Amino acid sequence: MNIERGRLRRAQHLVKHTEELAPGIFKVLGSDEPTYLVNLDGDPPCYCKDMEHAPNDRPCKHILAALLWELNDEVLTASATLFKPKDEASSSQAIQ
Repeated sequence: MNIERGRLRRAQHLVKHTEELAPGIFKVLGSDEPTYLVNLDGDPPCYCKDMEHAPNDRPCKHILAALLWELNDEVLTASATLFKPKDEASSSQAIQ
């Protein structure tokens, strides 16, 4: 999964506006729509504008918020890696 720093930052703010409706299915606050339904097993998992134009390996902020809510190891590791203090952070803007 290729996680963009900006999307992950926005997803961190959305976690508090995320509600699990069923296992793997979430209602996440949106900007263009009041909320988005995220189905982590769906194809696509989210129907926002970002997902219409994003490569399959680049999740939108709504998917990332749902994964953070689930405490997904890959997303938590990316979060810790991307947001280290400046003296520890790498020059990379994305993590794969």
